[in-house]
Parts: sequence; structure tokens; C-alpha cells
Amino acid sequence: MKRKIPWLAIAAVTLTILCLAVIVLGVCGYIGLDSRIRTLENQALQPSSSDLQLAIDFMKDQMQHLIWLLGVIVAGAGAILAFFGLTTRKAIEEKYELTYSKLIEAKDAEVLKKQIAFLYRENDEGKIELQNEIRARGYNTKLIQVLNSNVTSKLSSASIVVYLVSRGDDTLYEGIANWCESKGIYCILYCPGVRLSPEFMNKNLSYVSTSIQLAKLRESLYTLLYLAP
Repeated sequence: MKRKIPWLAIAAVTLTILCLAVIVLGVCGYIGLDSRIRTLENQALQPSSSDLQLAIDFMKDQMQHLIWLLGVIVAGAGAILAFFGLTTRKAIEEKYELTYSKLIEAKDAEVLKKQIAFLYRENDEGKIELQNEIRARGYNTKLIQVLNSNVTSKLSSASIVVYLVSRGDDTLYEGIANWCESKGIYCILYCPGVRLSPEFMNKNLSYVSTSIQLAKLRESLYTLLYLAP
């Protein structure tokens, strides 16, 4: 891919160098002219013709013109630098916003492809309130009723599994959690008012987490959607 030449930046640098060079030469000229005028003024104190005084007046006029010219150049250089500085800043901000928007769009497209499987038992479908919210926002959801341990055969395309543990005597959550752990699929056990067995909680599972509140479930789910690979 052919790289674009930044002509705007080159022009700004060139104009800046020229302005600085003119300013330096002007200051040197001003110093030299001032020194010459002082020398002539010292000579003018001695009896001499009026031509010397005329020369001194002429040089003073030239010095005033030089001061005015230097002021104009300095103001012009400042205006050029301010213009290019604002233009560059605006371009950077626009480029950043465009890049950020593209990243967000790409991330949203990636997230919408992930399938979220909500598992429930018996008449617990209405207890997963978050499923309707997620589906209404356009995310890919799947609602599955757990009848036996063979439910894992329906989770092959799932990226995240949410299992509602609504009873203390439910033992299927362990099998589902262990299966998700072995397959590298993220699993959230939503257990409002239910305490899971201490033996299970002491396991070191990387892909399994628990939530006892809907707010925590929502937070965990969105975190996995946008941050988990």
C-alpha cells in the first residue's frame, strides 16, 4: 500500500522554519542597526554637518519599520502554527472517533453472534427474567428446559450457559457445570435463595461462576459477552 505524503505537515514545518529564520535575521539586523545608531549619535554630539543627523533619523525610521515588520511576521507565524495545530487536533479527534466507532461496531457484531443458552427445570421459565431482556435487545438466546442430564447435547453451539438452580435437591447443575468446564464454555449458575453444596463450591473451576441476585447475574452475563474471548 502506497503511503500518503503528509503535505500539510511539510508545509507547516517549512513555513515555521522560514518564519523563525526571518525573525532571527531581523533580530540580528535590529541589534546591528541599534549599535550603529548609538555610534552615530555619539558622533553627532561633536560639531559636524547636519548630514549625520539626517542619517541618524533615517536609521531610526528604518528601525521602526523593522520592528513593525518583525511584529507582523511573529503574528503571522503564530497564526499559522495555531491554524495547523487546530487542524491537526481536529483531524486526530475525528480519526479517533471513527476508529472507536468501528471497534464498537465490530465488537457488537461479534457479541451478537454468541449464543446464550438459558436452562430451567419444570415450571421455572418465568423466573429467568433476564432472558426476555437479553432477547429484546437483539442478542442470540436459546431457552431450554432441562429434563435429564442429556441436555448437554443441546449446548454444542452455546457460548454462555445460564442455569437456574431453583431447588436445593437439584444435582444436575454439577454435571452441567463440569461439562461446561471441560468444553471451555462459560457457565453461570443462577441460584436465588439456594445454597450449593460446599464440595462443589470448593472446586477450582475457571469457566463457572455463581449468582444469587438478578443484578449480579446481569453484570456477569454482560461482562462475559463483551470481555470473554
